Amino acid sequence: MVIVAALSGGIYTITAMLVDRPRPPESLVHVIRHTGASSYPSGHVAFFSWFLIMLIVCVAMGRLPKAIVAGLWVAAALVLLAVCIGRIYLGEHWPSDIIGGLALGLGWTSLTLSIRLLSNPALERKK
Repeated sequence: MVIVAALSGGIYTITAMLVDRPRPPESLVHVIRHTGASSYPSGHVAFFSWFLIMLIVCVAMGRLPKAIVAGLWVAAALVLLAVCIGRIYLGEHWPSDIIGGLALGLGWTSLTLSIRLLSNPALERKK
């Protein structure tokens, strides 16, 4: 299931090549550093959005008490929020790049979790 979710990297690469939007310029925002790649969508956000969900689904759900799993969801949401804000703060991405990264990561993860053959083993309660 994690491997299928990780295939979002291929979708990210194709999307980035097709859109090829430049990163925010230094004349508009305070840029800490720039990488050479295009801006849309945010690869960091796409990665963290699927990775954190898959980590909780595959490792914690059905194995840990519900209160701990709920705490892990809150922690994952806070980490993802920090990544989103950080990418904009560093001047690496436009806010729309972050939304695109979230849409890509969460959409692909939703698709992965909707495939019953992949999700049943990870989502069933362990005894």
